[in-house]
Amino acid sequence: MIFANPFFTRMLKSFTKSDFVVQDTKRSLLVSNSAKKIRRKIEELDNRLNLPVAKKSLGIFEGEHPSNHNFGNGDLVDIHSWQPGDEARMMNWKASARLGEPMVSSRERNCSSKTWILVDSSANMNASCSCNGLNEYLYEAASNSACFFASLSIKRNDSLNCVLFDGNDIIKIPSSRNLPDFERNLDKNIYKTRKKLRDTNTIINFANSINQSRGLIVIITDEYAISSKHFDDLQKISRLHSLIVVTICPINPFNSYKVTPIIDGTTMREIPAFLKDDSCAKEVNTHRAFVNNALHEILNNTGSSLIRGSSSEQIFHSSTKFISKATLQSMFSGAKSNKDLRLS
Repeated sequence: MIFANPFFTRMLKSFTKSDFVVQDTKRSLLVSNSAKKIRRKIEELDNRLNLPVAKKSLGIFEGEHPSNHNFGNGDLVDIHSWQPGDEARMMNWKASARLGEPMVSSRERNCSSKTWILVDSSANMNASCSCNGLNEYLYEAASNSACFFASLSIKRNDSLNCVLFDGNDIIKIPSSRNLPDFERNLDKNIYKTRKKLRDTNTIINFANSINQSRGLIVIITDEYAISSKHFDDLQKISRLHSLIVVTICPINPFNSYKVTPIIDGTTMREIPAFLKDDSCAKEVNTHRAFVNNALHEILNNTGSSLIRGSSSEQIFHSSTKFISKATLQSMFSGAKSNKDLRLS
């Protein structure tokens, strides 16, 4: 098992010898069976998705709703009597003639046609996930999450941009017209990265520098990356764009019940046995819960979405479950199942 946290990394330097420097080490791209299984499900979902479902699915994450403004030009939601402030271009003349009074159409607010997927591919993502029984790494869960949102974005004919962040290095993925091309380009570049320590400010600053307003921004990283000092920047981003934050839970390095040796993912040093203590593990879990609750509250207040999980499977199923439930309630009321979203 591998974990990666800057604080623990500095602490371990006083107890162990340095074996090598991460920046000078060539990383391999290991893929676990659990990650392969979820990747196959994403590919299966991509083959079943159609344009209306993809638009609705991303719209749910983006906070799509009947517009409170006069400029909604999406799907028709309802027809109501004219009120002061309604524009003439929103008049429904057929309904007005039929009912004998001015009637106005309410339409959904159109969501973005530009999607930015920002993936943390630093050395910190070499850590193991915390899900019990699965030998999966954070970069595997991150790449599967990126493929999931890329599939929806490509189906919606968005302008898709994917960017990897390895420390302060910014690697832009070539544009792709389909999911297989995106997967190939993403995996090839993740193989080349994961060598430098994470710089969260680089990710946040890049998101702030995106000029096109009303875009969809997906930030994928682990639970240690975003802290309270980044909350103001996230609020600023969410005012200009639709924001989705995906955080992956790394292994707790102090869990005493772990039989497999736990190794620091940034220095490859094994955790000393005397540091594995239940009280320390409990403190780490408490701190993670506090930060996650604060992040959820900040994003929820700004209409953004937070997706959390400790493996590819958890993130994938929580996302599809949320989409399926909302889609069934809004689009197929009374229906028992949705063939486009049903997975084997």
